[in-house]
Amino acid sequence: MKRVLTGLMVAVIAAAADKSQDAERQLKVAMNTELLDGNLKVAIDQYKKVAQGANRPIAAQALLHMAECYQKLGDTEARKVYERVVREFGDQKEAATARAQLAGSGTSRREAATRRVWTAPPGSFGWPNAASADGRQVAYVVYETPQGSLSNLFVHDLTTGMSRQVTDAAAEETSPDKHVEPDSSAFSRDGKQLAYAWQNGTTNRYELRVVDLTGSGIPRFRRVYDSPDVFWVGPYDWSPDGKWIAVQMFRKDRSYQMALVSVPDGSLRVLKSSAYGRFAQGLKFSPDGRYLAYDQAANETEFQHDVYVMALDGTREISAVVSPSHDVLLGWSPDGGRLILSSDRTGSTGLWSQAVVDGKPQGAPEFLRGEIGNFWSLGLTSSGTLFAGVSNGRGLNIRLADFDFKSAQFLSPPADAVQEFVGSNGSPAWSPDGKSLAYLSRRPHESVLAIRSSETGKTRELRLRLTSDDSSDLSDLSWSPDGRALAVSGTDSTFQKGIFRIDTQTGEVSPIALASGQHLFSGPVWSFDGSKVYFRDFNSFSNDPISFKEHDLSTGRERDLIQRAPLGAVWLSPDGKYIATGTSNPTTKTGSFLLIPIDGGTVKELFSRQENLRGIWGWTPDSQSFLVRKGAGDELEVWRVPIDGSTPRKLDLRVDASFGALRVNLDGRRVAFQVQEPPKPQEVWVTENFLPASKAGK
Repeated sequence: MKRVLTGLMVAVIAAAADKSQDAERQLKVAMNTELLDGNLKVAIDQYKKVAQGANRPIAAQALLHMAECYQKLGDTEARKVYERVVREFGDQKEAATARAQLAGSGTSRREAATRRVWTAPPGSFGWPNAASADGRQVAYVVYETPQGSLSNLFVHDLTTGMSRQVTDAAAEETSPDKHVEPDSSAFSRDGKQLAYAWQNGTTNRYELRVVDLTGSGIPRFRRVYDSPDVFWVGPYDWSPDGKWIAVQMFRKDRSYQMALVSVPDGSLRVLKSSAYGRFAQGLKFSPDGRYLAYDQAANETEFQHDVYVMALDGTREISAVVSPSHDVLLGWSPDGGRLILSSDRTGSTGLWSQAVVDGKPQGAPEFLRGEIGNFWSLGLTSSGTLFAGVSNGRGLNIRLADFDFKSAQFLSPPADAVQEFVGSNGSPAWSPDGKSLAYLSRRPHESVLAIRSSETGKTRELRLRLTSDDSSDLSDLSWSPDGRALAVSGTDSTFQKGIFRIDTQTGEVSPIALASGQHLFSGPVWSFDGSKVYFRDFNSFSNDPISFKEHDLSTGRERDLIQRAPLGAVWLSPDGKYIATGTSNPTTKTGSFLLIPIDGGTVKELFSRQENLRGIWGWTPDSQSFLVRKGAGDELEVWRVPIDGSTPRKLDLRVDASFGALRVNLDGRRVAFQVQEPPKPQEVWVTENFLPASKAGK
């Protein structure tokens, strides 16, 4: 009998242990659903099942996790769950956390954490630009769709994992020169509506549209604001009552305006006008709707932004965070007692908060979290979670190697030259003295000119009020012969396209030649004596001939060196006497290269009627020939083309098709080149539990 009782006791203990282990396993499954998958609704259901079990410690943990899920979703059900923990599980340690949450004096039980919640679809260039207040939805632009190269706006539901197209560019594009595309967007507070900027192909300007997300399929849009005097209008935030949308506008007179657009009738209320260099961003309503916070440069020449708060009753505008550092507004804390911002005041970008009372700053900014990396804000949710877009770069990298031009062989394997912001660096250019390498680093918030010393290995960065034009694929930099400036093609802060001069000491940007209409300038090259700049002038929306122009820096006069369709990049010989470029015959599908004398002599055609010519790879240091690439596939042949017209010679060298053009150092040996690799999808990350307990009221 004793053996029987002992066996029964062992069986009961074993069964209890199995149930306990099963409860722990179910809790871990639910936590993975919440933390790794980011599927909060499913996690809540899983936590409910765990909380029904007999294991009280596990049940209390499950309820606490469930309450936190409700908080992330902005659901008031969280308070009821905390009350249940206090009421039914007062003997468990989780009750203390629940009491603190109910009292409003406790912070989250878990430490601050950052995790990835979504990756844009492979094969598309998805650009996330907004998250809903409940953290369930993310709006993003896709630059490649099943219709072809049309851009459309999509909404991804993080709880279901489903994406939905909400614009239809194919229905509005009438011809290739009538460009249509979405831009920035913002969700209403209840997540049921989405406002977005849309470039209208008919008017060739941006307008503000709103769609209702409660239905299915592609919703019908409503045009809320459009003005012939406004080139661009972008939404940033909806007022808590859903009646107003905070926007920034760029007017045709080249000024900026911060304004509110009425959702019901589209009427405009201008809050502030600024000169073209002071673009405001991060516009966010306070939770009570009384204030609008934003960040803006202190003046037209500064890059660094400060944070401001404007009372919407028109009574005052307050400088909330002013410092020599770059401070970017991310949003308000859920209780309205703090402004959350990113700042580089410690030398690296971190999260900071500024306490406010009645829109006025209280004390100094407080450090929250450091080393947050390279991201752009998608907004703070109603539960205080920061959503961020993270770029893995455009697939652009720079490599260095030693190259023997006599034997046409690499003397050392090409190695990555830049280890920071990998995938975003391109357009390398050696300084005239051969001691520095300049390049462009394309980051989410800014364009950076980096100049790296070959002697010390240190890099100096200059932030630019300039973006490189996508049509010119991060146009090549060109040093002035005195090393004091660089020329680059791009778009300035007033959306003016052209060729610009960058001061290599201050980063100051000034125009050299400005494009008009639908013309684009690319590939600027400084003349040998520094008195002129050569560049390519083309219209990307027509088949008009391409022109190579010479711009005299002292007089501003321009002359055409050649007009022809098509023409490749501008390749100036090291001695400054010739420009080499590629051309092709669309009918015969053959190509050749042209040698254009700078002094206006006869243009020569070289290496003519050859198939699969892929473009110039670089000049030889002696200026007597240039290297071209030929072939198809991943590896290309390299040929030497003499400028005297003698027969081109195939070299015993093959190069990867992703290799960009060679930029040769003054020593005639070291080369730098850009590598174009497939870009990785953009990602969405969240940072949770980083906000402190409120110390200031609204």
